[in-house]
Amino acid sequence: MKRFEGRVIKGNDGRSGEIRGIGVGAIDIQEFASSDAIPKSNGGFHFPRCTTWVSGFIITVMTVKIAVGMGADGDWQQWTEAAWVQNLGNGLDAGLRIEGRWENDFTEFAYLEVEPMLTWRHSPRWDFTMGYERDERIEPMEESANVPNLAATLRLPRQPWKLIPVLDWRLSNRFRVDFMVPESAEMDWQPVYRNRTDCEARWRWGAKELIPFIFDEWFFNLDKGDFVQNRVGIGIGIPIVPHWLARIYWMRLDERVGDRWEWHPVVGVQIQTQF
Repeated sequence: MKRFEGRVIKGNDGRSGEIRGIGVGAIDIQEFASSDAIPKSNGGFHFPRCTTWVSGFIITVMTVKIAVGMGADGDWQQWTEAAWVQNLGNGLDAGLRIEGRWENDFTEFAYLEVEPMLTWRHSPRWDFTMGYERDERIEPMEESANVPNLAATLRLPRQPWKLIPVLDWRLSNRFRVDFMVPESAEMDWQPVYRNRTDCEARWRWGAKELIPFIFDEWFFNLDKGDFVQNRVGIGIGIPIVPHWLARIYWMRLDERVGDRWEWHPVVGVQIQTQF
């Protein structure tokens, strides 16, 4: 059985395989370069109050998913990612993301992915992105895949948190379709839909700032009609110097393996820069 990440694929001989290591890493590169919007109210619809309730519900669901089933049945993994964003003007950003993964309880460098992308910031609430991802699995066997993808991201405006005045938060949702094309002739290409929800806060005191966040992303194989992976995690961002941000996180990675599910604890580090 050939394995990439969390997506089931079928070869020409009818046999199924598992896809591991495909797609954007645990942190959304677009979040780093996003702009803020001024909250508005439209007629009788109180937008800030509505988004507060929605965000509270989403955070509760994510927290429960992280806490349930603390005994991992898969190996520990460490994901390291570097992301770069360059503003091109006229609402366009060029980005490059490189991610490496240590698996088998941190003992094997097993996976590498590289993804250039182009993002159009249509408005304060909507971004549209085209990307082309190159995936290389090194362990337990060598495999490669190319993953062109399209994504749209919706962001709700930042809102102040009345409970803690120095804390404000933002909610976003990314809709993405991957077209996974394995280089092996025995495997067919597969379309996979991914939906990612992020909720982040910005905590300031004086000149210092921290960015706690929580996220959840699920994967749905459009060809098979099955959910094949889920990622839910929590972490914190720390501005280092101007234009540079470090993020650390803990993530629960659930993936379908054959006819069962197993989950892996993941410790992640990301360095982001924007110019």
